[in-house]
Amino acid sequence: MLKRLNGKKRFYLLSLLSVTACSNLSPSGGSSSSSSSKSSSSSSSKNSSSRSSKGSSAPKSTEPTYKKSKLSVFINGKRADFNSDLIIYQNTNMVPLREIADLLGATFSYDPSSGVISVSKNNNKVTFTMGSKKVYYNGEAETLNVAPMIVKGVAYVPLQSLVKGLGASLKADSSNQTLSICFFIYSFCKICPLSRQSELPCRFTK
Repeated sequence: MLKRLNGKKRFYLLSLLSVTACSNLSPSGGSSSSSSSKSSSSSSSKNSSSRSSKGSSAPKSTEPTYKKSKLSVFINGKRADFNSDLIIYQNTNMVPLREIADLLGATFSYDPSSGVISVSKNNNKVTFTMGSKKVYYNGEAETLNVAPMIVKGVAYVPLQSLVKGLGASLKADSSNQTLSICFFIYSFCKICPLSRQSELPCRFTK
C-alpha cells in the first residue's frame, strides 16, 4: 500500500504512525495516570484510617488509685464484718458508708445530686460532701485529709473522721492491724483511751 502512495503522502502517513506510537508509550498516558491516582487514593485512605484509630482510643479511667486494707475493725469489742473491701487511700482508712453506718447503729442519708452525706447517732451529726475535704461536726467545719469518694459504685468515707464525729473513741494497734471503736457507755474502759464515766460498768474490764 505504501508503494502506491507518492512521496509526500508516504512521508505524512509514516509521521502520523510514529506520533501515535510515541503517544501510547508516554509515561503521562491515561493508563499510568489512572494507576497513580488509585495509589494516591489508597495511601490517603490508610493515613485517614490510622488517624481515626488513634483518635478513638478508650479514655483513661479517672477512678482514684487505692489499695485494699487488711485492717480488722472492732466495735464495742465485736469484730465488724464488711461485704465491700476496706481500702487505703493516701494513707487514710476508708470504709463503705452504708455498711459502717449500719454497724455503728447510725442513720444516714445521701443526696446523689448534691453529694451531701449526713450520718447521725444520738446527739451527734457528721456531714460530708462527696469529693470535698470540708466536713461538719454538729455544724462546726473542719478539713479532712481525704475527701469521701465513689469506688466501684460504693460510697466511701474516712473511718477515723466518721467515728470522731459520732462521739466514739478509737484505738489503733498497728502491730496486728486492728482498730477498736467504743462508744461512751462504759466507765473507765481500758480499751477506749477517751472513755468517760457513766452509770454502766465496762464489760471489757471484768
